[in-house]
Amino acid sequence: GDKPGTISIAGSTGVEQAAGLHHYLRRFCGAHLGWEATGGHQLHSVPRGSLPPVDDAGVVVNLPFERTVYMNPETFSYSTAFWDYERWEKEIEWMALHGVNTPMALNGVEQVWMRVLTSEDFGLKESEVEE
Repeated sequence: GDKPGTISIAGSTGVEQAAGLHHYLRRFCGAHLGWEATGGHQLHSVPRGSLPPVDDAGVVVNLPFERTVYMNPETFSYSTAFWDYERWEKEIEWMALHGVNTPMALNGVEQVWMRVLTSEDFGLKESEVEE
């Protein structure tokens, strides 16, 4: 960080920043942020007061992929179909902390495409989109 005793986490997107926070908590604090079924968030190792320092050179994490994809079509029938808003919130937070920037989104996608393609920007008729 700019001031002694602080750290700075940067990224070009919110997901990159969240993944950077998770990397710091794992590597420097020994913390674990996971699903409840696998132990949930284990933050007891994060020190109270000042955070563990990172050397002056800092840490740069470059991912080898532009997109990090998560989920598959079956997930929407055997798991997520029964989730409420609170459960989705937890999953979205987990995805961001783990660097997921391209989650599969099947629910309602047809309506989204219809609205986009029939908007003034694209100008298609509903019947054209349905073809």
